Parts: sequence; C-alpha cells; structure tokens
Amino acid sequence: MDEALWNAIARVERRHWWFAGRREVVARVLERRLARGASVLDVGCGTGFILERLLRSFDAWGVEPDASVRARAGANAASRILPGSSNDLAALGGRHFNAVLLLDVIEHVDDDAATLRNAAAALAPGGELLVTVPAHPWLWSRHDELNQHRRRYTRAMLRGAFAAAGLEPFHISHFNTRLFPLALVHRLGRRRDTSAALRVPPGPLNRAFRAVFGGESAGVMRGYPFGLSLMALARPAA
Repeated sequence: MDEALWNAIARVERRHWWFAGRREVVARVLERRLARGASVLDVGCGTGFILERLLRSFDAWGVEPDASVRARAGANAASRILPGSSNDLAALGGRHFNAVLLLDVIEHVDDDAATLRNAAAALAPGGELLVTVPAHPWLWSRHDELNQHRRRYTRAMLRGAFAAAGLEPFHISHFNTRLFPLALVHRLGRRRDTSAALRVPPGPLNRAFRAVFGGESAGVMRGYPFGLSLMALARPAA
C-alpha cells in the first residue's frame, strides 16, 4: 500500500471500530487456541496495532518490510517488530513459532501459495497458521483497488491456495458477520466512493460497532456461513 493510505490508516487505526474489532477477534481466537505465553509471529504486521494486543497474552513478534510503517509503531510494539516479510524471515534468526499470522496479507500478492508456504516455514512442530482475507469476489469495489488487492476470496479459492502451499486448513469461517447486512448495503451503494471507508462514525455508534464486531470470536470458532472476511486455521499437510 502507498504512504498516503498508511497515513490515513494511522490517523484512525486506534479509534475506528473495524480495526479495533478485528484486533479483538484475532486475539480472542488465538487465546482459545494457544497456551498463555505461546510464541506468535505476525507477518506483515504494519504498525503493530494487533501485536500490542497479542503481547498481553503471548510472546508476540512481528515482521514488516516497510521502514516508514515500522516507524509508526507504538512504544509497546516497536521493539518487537523486525524488518522482513514472508519472503525474508532472516531477521528471526531461525526461530520458530507456535502460531504464524497472515492478516489481510495474501490478497496483496500475486503468488498467494508461495506466501503461505514461506510463512509456514516459521512454524514450530504442531504450530498453526492463522490467515484472514477479504471475502466474496462479487463485492469487489474501488476500496479493493486503493488497497492494492489482487483478489477477494471464496472458501474454495482459499482452500486451493492452502493446497498449493502444502498446507491443510482445518477450520475456515467467515467473520465480520453480524454487521454484514449494513456493510453490504453500504458497499453495493458506494462501489466507486471510498470517502467514508476510513471515517470514524460518531462515538456511540463507533463503540457499538466495535463491540458487535469484536465479540465474534466464539462464532468464528463455531463457523459463520457469511461475512465480509474469511479466517482460516491451517497446519502443514501430513
């Protein structure tokens, strides 16, 4: 993503319901899956906003290729973010992790299977890969173009990418589900208008949206049939 978009994200990331809710869903799913203090790596961690939350429960680290983005990290996460990407994990010094995260990363790359394969190489034995992606190709809009997405995913597309990477997904669920009807009306009504995408709603509405979205972790583990995004858990194929 370009610097202008990162600047826009940095201005609202800590307040906007989507970023805060997504962070909570990811953290709570991991807290259901892993022991406290387990090692977690967030590949393409951006400013470390999610990493800060993970540090409450885990020995969490991140890699981010863009130095200007790493410089935006908060004090709690800055020392935990190393230069690197899924194609360059040398800064880890060969360390392996109980969980490796690719959060809205693989839709940005041409070869998603290679990115999955490279990230999975950092898994410890018995480790799990957690991946999130935007869902439903029919929802493609100007928002995806500005974020430099290559694609939005169906479940079948995501399973295919895992298979090509030699990975076995053992759980796939949609999420950002409870607000899906509202989001659907908004997206379909403004396919070419992105002006509201990073606008923080009025306080009470923003807090309500954050609580509704952030409370989806239990539903994600049961499995939602629809939503704006997909979350998958995978491990190396036997």
